Amino acid sequence: MAARTLRIRHQEEVIQKIQASQLINRLQNHAFGEVEMTSTQVDSAKFLLNKLISNAPTQTEIGGIDGSDVPLSIGISFVEPTSTISEEA
Repeated sequence: MAARTLRIRHQEEVIQKIQASQLINRLQNHAFGEVEMTSTQVDSAKFLLNKLISNAPTQTEIGGIDGSDVPLSIGISFVEPTSTISEEA
């Protein structure tokens, strides 16, 4: 059986995700009052999270399968219903 080799970049990404998860857990525990953290520790964790997880907005392109534009908004109009049933008493 051949030895399985992982890309080094993949290993780094996994390590960063684990570190980010640990920081998030720590901050959540602090927010719920389960762990005490100083303001310096909170600021440091937030700084590291910003480095690990990019908070820059991502751009998403929207288009149809055939390359046509997809509408980004849908208009809804409300009309008064009209009675088509005559009322006989």
